[in-house]
Amino acid sequence: MKRKISRMCMMLIAVMLAATACSSGSGSSTNEEEDWEDGFIEKEPATVQPKTETDDNAKVDNEERVTLTVNYFYENENMLATMKKAAEGYIAKHPGFRIDWKLIDASSSTNVADLIQSSDPHDVFWIPSWLTYQDFVTSGKLLDLSPYQGEMGGDAYYESLASRFTYDGRSYALPVASSSYVIYYNKKLMSGDMAPSLSWTYEDMIRSAKTIMKEQNSAGIVLAGILLQTAGQAYGGEALNTDRTQFELNERYREGLSVMLRALTEDRIDGRAEADWKNGTGFDSSINSDFFEGKVPMMAGYSWQLHDVLQRMPDVDIAPFPAGPAKQQGVGYTDGLAVSTASTHQQEAIELVQYLSGSEEANIVYVNDHYSLPLVLTDQVRAAWRSSFTDPSLAEKLEYIVQTDSGNMYTATAAPGFQNALVQFSNLLISPDKGLISGTRKLDDEFDRAIEKINADWKLEQDKAAKP
Repeated sequence: MKRKISRMCMMLIAVMLAATACSSGSGSSTNEEEDWEDGFIEKEPATVQPKTETDDNAKVDNEERVTLTVNYFYENENMLATMKKAAEGYIAKHPGFRIDWKLIDASSSTNVADLIQSSDPHDVFWIPSWLTYQDFVTSGKLLDLSPYQGEMGGDAYYESLASRFTYDGRSYALPVASSSYVIYYNKKLMSGDMAPSLSWTYEDMIRSAKTIMKEQNSAGIVLAGILLQTAGQAYGGEALNTDRTQFELNERYREGLSVMLRALTEDRIDGRAEADWKNGTGFDSSINSDFFEGKVPMMAGYSWQLHDVLQRMPDVDIAPFPAGPAKQQGVGYTDGLAVSTASTHQQEAIELVQYLSGSEEANIVYVNDHYSLPLVLTDQVRAAWRSSFTDPSLAEKLEYIVQTDSGNMYTATAAPGFQNALVQFSNLLISPDKGLISGTRKLDDEFDRAIEKINADWKLEQDKAAKP
């Protein structure tokens, strides 16, 4: 499998996962329940051509054909292929309609104003989760889609994703390309009390990993360092202050980090040798590939890996990230589809965005390809999702996992400059050579000074944004 992933620090783990797959060949409270039953790459720009001429569209020969340009900002050949496949359903219903898919290469630090040149054609922006959505809004590049959101069905599942794209009470994008962190595990190597469950805890995970290491002489869970992103909130802590203008990392947040750090650096549940930690080796690709070869029973990963994992490992199952004393906290990422204020075909662009985000037809494509989670959960989509798996319970588990993503700090809205600050903070946690995951950092004074530096840089961005 060939993937080119964003340069953003929050996606460092995604690079590890992609490398692993290549080498092998291919938050909600635990006491809360939400009723979702009724809710819820190419090197050159590619073009999706309209259907061949038929009697239905022959009448548009003498009419002006509409071409929309969809600008996307990173290369993910599998997700792009899925989006194009979904768009074919819209094209089939609109004779004379065509889409140009245009890549605009970007990193998380790219300035939006520099990124989007006014002379280029812009109709729809496919905004990845790691780009600063607020910058698009404040730059005046995005059309307000609030008047059209009510047409999407309004189910609770969809609204939970769409709420990530509100700014000052207005909606400027609709959700697309959704993914969540999951725990993959090999059912042949784990059974009974050792196997992960929907309600398992950090203590359960660490105990199972240590038992496996002793009995099977292997790593317990590869890429376990990803859990540094969720353990703090699972233990009842918060990384941000109440105004969401600074990182504070209260006592409970640090407790959760400490639990995972001990499991990684002392118990070494991810299979790395002590020397790897001392040398700051953030991950070992040969150990990670052991999961795909059936040597290691568990791996932390993304739901967008499902397609490839299931093809190679028919005996795999999934579980959510474990629960802490306070709640079960997951992390999900969702891209946004927005309409450009510069579009000369705004109505058509709005309709395309609505179709790709909220239509049953598009979402059935997503659930069958397994690269994106569904964005709506109507009865028809849910049935298609269940039937797309040999084991239909995988769909039910994924639906549960998405619910645990609620409230995670990585999709929070905060003061201007938050996305850049979040990148730096994530680097402190999961950078393979500089973060806590590497073993070269500890929760000490040096770590606190790094947090102070992030806050100082963030304050400068807030002050800059406040100037008239």
